[in-house]
Amino acid sequence: MSADNQLTNIRRAVAQLALVADSNDIVLTHGNGPQVGLLALQSLSYTAVQPYPLDFLGAQTEGMIGYLLECELRNLMPSRAIATDVDAVYLDFGLTTQRPVCSASPNALSGIIFPAGSMRPKIEAACSFVKATGKRAAIGSLENIDAMLRGDAGPQIRTDGPQVL
Repeated sequence: MSADNQLTNIRRAVAQLALVADSNDIVLTHGNGPQVGLLALQSLSYTAVQPYPLDFLGAQTEGMIGYLLECELRNLMPSRAIATDVDAVYLDFGLTTQRPVCSASPNALSGIIFPAGSMRPKIEAACSFVKATGKRAAIGSLENIDAMLRGDAGPQIRTDGPQVL
């Protein structure tokens, strides 16, 4: 997970966002699990001081990723200021009963426990957006961003979505 690799991934994400930004309002969220893990390992290897707590490392990586996103957004879309790297939100992820969530209401999703390091931050952000605005939110891969915006991909989270999953 080099700096070049992270910047390449940021540029890839922003390039996809630029394709749809002019005709859509975009809310951008991101995860930071791998970056926190890397800093935690680095912190453990330096023994002159106590390792940094995970919340410190989380804040550092959130700031770093946010900074990289902001720079690339400004470079590629100077007049404008979301998607993820997975194709869907899944119930029972990794089990033989795994299935994608196609459509849901914020209330239906609030009853499901998603691990903190996985989809939970994205789901919470999307549900908060839907509750606050009454508008639709979608979660999905960058490659499917056009289909997500049409309502054809990713879970579509809406106030009138299914109340039970």
